[in-house]
Amino acid sequence: YKVQKNCNTIQANLSQIYQVITNLCSNAHHAMEKTGGILKVTLEQRDNFLLLIVKDTGIGISAVEQEQVFTPFFSTKETKKGVGLGLSLVQGIVRNLHGEITLESKLGQGTQVSVLFPLPKQRSLIEASKVSFTCSGSGHILIVDDEPLIGELYREIIEEYGFSTTVITNASLALSLFQKDPQYFDLVVTDLEMPLLTGVELSQQLLKLRPNLPIILNTGNSVLLSEVRVTETGIREYLSKPVQLSTLIETIEKLLK
Repeated sequence: YKVQKNCNTIQANLSQIYQVITNLCSNAHHAMEKTGGILKVTLEQRDNFLLLIVKDTGIGISAVEQEQVFTPFFSTKETKKGVGLGLSLVQGIVRNLHGEITLESKLGQGTQVSVLFPLPKQRSLIEASKVSFTCSGSGHILIVDDEPLIGELYREIIEEYGFSTTVITNASLALSLFQKDPQYFDLVVTDLEMPLLTGVELSQQLLKLRPNLPIILNTGNSVLLSEVRVTETGIREYLSKPVQLSTLIETIEKLLK
């Protein structure tokens, strides 16, 4: 990825921007799942707009399919690999922000999605990101994710609801911290695929120390996991990436009731 230095900021809800980026990157991932390739994400300022580009070198999309990609429930993915709401959701968010989204693709030559976000004239980014949040939660949540940006995103959103958080990018370190005081955290949110110690392995170790610990497992690869397997390990809930932040908050509140 590449971000132009000194870009201005836009007025937007943080969770909505997260949905835009994760949906576009998820689509690019699926396009390169069998063949591999390069995913390039860039952000730069163009006059009164921020231009976000998500480009992949995957299988591409036919001209006929391109006419329908923003239609709800239309999907180019195999059956059971998507419900076809990703791009229509992204388009809705972009239009609500008075932006524009375009897609260019050729079969066998990859796909590029370009999103133009207008720069604001009033209100700060912080004010805009807090519009949809109300602080109502309580408890200390341990967030474990080897991607620092994801961990910090979760932290910012979760704390908006009144919870305290600790973010750790190393699963082994998270386990060591938990061992010092198994009652310190009220709930754990962990990623599945992490180096050295997977989310499932970490959860199993945590549950040995505290069998009733509420754990939410986030996974971007549902092929490796099933609800039956997750519940058998003692993990309370699992969420498929891209995780909707509203769903994450609802799940946290449900488990802490």
